[in-house]
Amino acid sequence: MDLGLNETQQMLRNSAREFLQAECPDTYVREMEEDERGYTPEMWQKVAEQGWLGLIIPEQYGGVGLSYLDLSVLLEETGRALLPGPFFSTVVMGGMTIMDAGSEEQKQELLPQISEGQLIVTLALTEPSARWDAEGIQMTASQSGDGWVLNGVKLFVPNAHVSDTYVVAARTGDGERDITLFLVPRGTDGVSQTLLKTIASDRQSELVFENMPVDECANCGQYLIDDPVMERVENIIKDVDAGAELEIVRHHIDPESGAILAPIQPSTTFERSEDGEYPGGYIYSRSGNPNRRQLEDILATLEGGAACAAFSSGSAASAAVFQALESGDHVVTPNDCYHGTAALLRDVFARWGLQITFTDVTDSEQVQQAMQPNTRLVWVETPSNPMLKVTDIRRTAAIAHEAARSGVCDKHLGNADVSDLSDLARNAVVHSTTTYICQDTAM
Repeated sequence: MDLGLNETQQMLRNSAREFLQAECPDTYVREMEEDERGYTPEMWQKVAEQGWLGLIIPEQYGGVGLSYLDLSVLLEETGRALLPGPFFSTVVMGGMTIMDAGSEEQKQELLPQISEGQLIVTLALTEPSARWDAEGIQMTASQSGDGWVLNGVKLFVPNAHVSDTYVVAARTGDGERDITLFLVPRGTDGVSQTLLKTIASDRQSELVFENMPVDECANCGQYLIDDPVMERVENIIKDVDAGAELEIVRHHIDPESGAILAPIQPSTTFERSEDGEYPGGYIYSRSGNPNRRQLEDILATLEGGAACAAFSSGSAASAAVFQALESGDHVVTPNDCYHGTAALLRDVFARWGLQITFTDVTDSEQVQQAMQPNTRLVWVETPSNPMLKVTDIRRTAAIAHEAARSGVCDKHLGNADVSDLSDLARNAVVHSTTTYICQDTAM
């Protein structure tokens, strides 16, 4: 699998970088931190002329019709330059939501305006509870005649102070799925906007709706918690599954202080009762301590695993897996795996009698050909280091398990959010936490 940029993406990246270097220097970024709007209409029009606002809007609605992957290339460059303004809130949060949930009439009317830079849009989703799930939406929409009446509060709405239209999520019933999106023009009677002070100097607002009427034509479509529209809105806006993260945090809150980060336990020994038992469950720090247990529990939860064992390094964890095998066992492993793993197998475990076949595990046929009667382990590294090759884990695991073999996935360049393997029938996952999870910093 080729993970490099195609020709169109390379041209997009290069042109975006050149444009932003010329039009969005550090001086402009700092000026906009103090500007009331946070951007200039002149810059917004220049961005529109680049075609960026309609990059992923279909051509039938006045856009360029490229993919979200193409947009990701552009977003990387805008992030690199710290481009101020409502680009993300308009194109991603508002525009993509309208593309997914809007009626044909709404798309025909609104999307061309977004593409041309004539309409700024944002998504009003989060509320004072700061929850991302359906229960977090408590703002109500009560039917009144041929329309609706909105009541409630939306918090942290990006660029609401300059947006022409808000896409607002409101509850239309008591059921979990009774949530609908509404299009609300800025300045409508019954809605007030207050700009919030933030550490990052970004422009987020509180929107208060008090008996605000909305016509039936403003209804933007059902907003269902298990609908693809809801999934895409959530996945686009947040990088991780906040619900799972919050559950992990709740599970590991310190009972004495309420801290979400456990205090460091420097003790090497632990209390022993008169009967010789250890009531806290810990004997000696080398064999186990509260901090290591918390790390293990969190990683096991993220991977959907039964248990986790933490080692001093990723190579030590890999070695422990290989040590579980017996002399004469056969291992299938990638021919471009991490050099430390390859060295362990060639220089250490081969002397123990392990038989190793290095092959291209991204090719299922080569994996099948490498299997032997004494194969006991198929080692997958995805993405590989340093070639970043991606393996079809499900297919490779099926080959291994068809022969009643074990499969291990080394994810030292990935994390649980990037590639959740809980449903792929693998036996174990190995993380090198300092490489990705901790971004090469100390844990």
